[in-house]
Amino acid sequence: MNLENGLPKYRFALSAKFVRAIKVFKKSYKSKREAIAFTECISNIVEGLAQQPNLEGSRLEPWPAKLSYPDWEFRKLVFSVPHRKGASGEGRLMYLLNVERCIIQLVWLYTHENFEKRPADKDLKILMRELLDNSEEI
Repeated sequence: MNLENGLPKYRFALSAKFVRAIKVFKKSYKSKREAIAFTECISNIVEGLAQQPNLEGSRLEPWPAKLSYPDWEFRKLVFSVPHRKGASGEGRLMYLLNVERCIIQLVWLYTHENFEKRPADKDLKILMRELLDNSEEI
């Protein structure tokens, strides 16, 4: 917590890709109860990141080829997706962190079933440039 005002220390920006992924995940659940459990899981992760952006299970990721933003860290958090088993139960949340400006950009949410390692560098590069080149507006 920010001791001055009690608010979370970090601010968030959401990519359109992240927002779409949330909607797709929620629709994929067979029951409303399971979709709510998923939403709560993501909310808990975001609340945790707001307090400590290097949560247990997160790690630095290499930038896509020929892309670098020195003020930002590219990170991936691995977590268990509620009510999912196997590869679809291994969630990944990719995010960008600017410690100096206290900003977290939520980039991509997917499962191991969607991508064994991570989305293609080409796709990441396009998305990250879009997010970071406009990050002054946050």
